[in-house]
Amino acid sequence: MSDEPTSSDNAEQTAEAAPTTSKEATPVAGRRAGRQDPSELPRGLSAVERSRAERRKFPKPPWKAAAWFGLVVAVALGLYGYRASSELDGERQVLLSKQRATRAELEPLWAALRGKIESSAKDLAAAPEGDLVEREELSRFPFQQLPGIYLRVRQGQVETAEKLQAAALTASKDAFTACLMRTAGESPIAGAECTRTSECRSGQLCNELNRCARPAQPYNLRLAYRALFVIEEAWAEQVRTTRSDLTLSALAGTFDDVMRSEIPIAIELLSKAQFVLLVIDELPEASVDAADAGPTSEDREVLAGKTWYSRVGLYRLSDGKPLVRMRREVKGQLLGGSRAADPEVEAARLRQARSCALALELRQAVEGSAAAKVTPPPSGSSEPAPSSAPSTAPMPSAPPAASATP
Repeated sequence: MSDEPTSSDNAEQTAEAAPTTSKEATPVAGRRAGRQDPSELPRGLSAVERSRAERRKFPKPPWKAAAWFGLVVAVALGLYGYRASSELDGERQVLLSKQRATRAELEPLWAALRGKIESSAKDLAAAPEGDLVEREELSRFPFQQLPGIYLRVRQGQVETAEKLQAAALTASKDAFTACLMRTAGESPIAGAECTRTSECRSGQLCNELNRCARPAQPYNLRLAYRALFVIEEAWAEQVRTTRSDLTLSALAGTFDDVMRSEIPIAIELLSKAQFVLLVIDELPEASVDAADAGPTSEDREVLAGKTWYSRVGLYRLSDGKPLVRMRREVKGQLLGGSRAADPEVEAARLRQARSCALALELRQAVEGSAAAKVTPPPSGSSEPAPSSAPSTAPMPSAPPAASATP
């Protein structure tokens, strides 16, 4: 027999091999059929994808609803702004009506007094050299015992009314009035501590030493400018133009404080003052030195002994007549006591001594040779007793604030 396979054997082998081939091919086809399109695969983390799916469950509001919501919000904001503006305008009108009533009452007195003071200052600054002393008039007008107004400025600060006002707002009283006047007054450091006048009792002011005290005679013109600025047109314009309720509330509070504590004193100043006493130092306007740079150039000149001339004028307010006009070199020296270690304090003490010496020069011109023997101030007065010699003045240590006035 032959060993070669017959056709029947080949058919059987083919039949057996065919199923095997189909079984082996089935898993591959299944894997290919189970693959997903890359565009359908989730992007990023599964948690993020789930969050996106959750958000898709809530449909976006239609644009009409959004437009209506925006319109309602805009109308509500407009109504609120209109109401707030109406309330602000109402408060503004109330404050302006108070200001107009106060201005109508005080403006005539203040304008007349301010005009006389400005005219007197210009007259003194332009007066020719040579003394004018109306002894006969002064014998019937004891100004040292009368209420009056005091202002000390520099030569360039009397050129215009605006400059004079700016100088008056920063002017401080000095030893000149303390050594000149004979009116009793409170000590400027005896009162309670304060930061504003509203903290003081009625009739008292918070002075430059942050103490409550009644203003001493003569009144510093700064008191009038500081109190009566609320009747000026510039203040009213600030009230009219502000759009902030906080600013308007602050302005109303300032007005109430001034009306309660400072206006009564200003009215007393306007109604009772009988003279204005002016001192014009022939000095340039103070230079602005660097902060915390030690003594100023002017302090150094004072410490070096440099002197200057000052003009002194006494004008009667009832008719504006000058009773005294004089020009003197400001000299003076401290007697007794040790030199202050701080140059600024020492310069302030020297300025105060010179101011006191200038006051003694005026007393001598007014009273004659008898003024060389200065009598002590009345009992209870805060004024120091000056030296018996016009050119010398023993002074206590002056506070640093005194250096603001030459």
